[in-house]
Amino acid sequence: MFGNILSGSILMSLLYQLTGWLSSFLIDVNFLGPVIAPILHVYFDLFAGFIQTLVFVTISSILIMMENED
Repeated sequence: MFGNILSGSILMSLLYQLTGWLSSFLIDVNFLGPVIAPILHVYFDLFAGFIQTLVFVTISSILIMMENED
């Protein structure tokens, strides 16, 4: 899980740098970052965490159920 959180942070940092670089060709303010980034923040910050939680809870439930059957 730490690797997924770290990779999401690194990708968002790279996205902000890219949008800042692209915005610098027009004006000196990063106006692309606030437009593009929220969609990816929802994925990296919320959706991926919910999916990981669902997978770990499911696996844990299955293992607990298997242990209780014996």
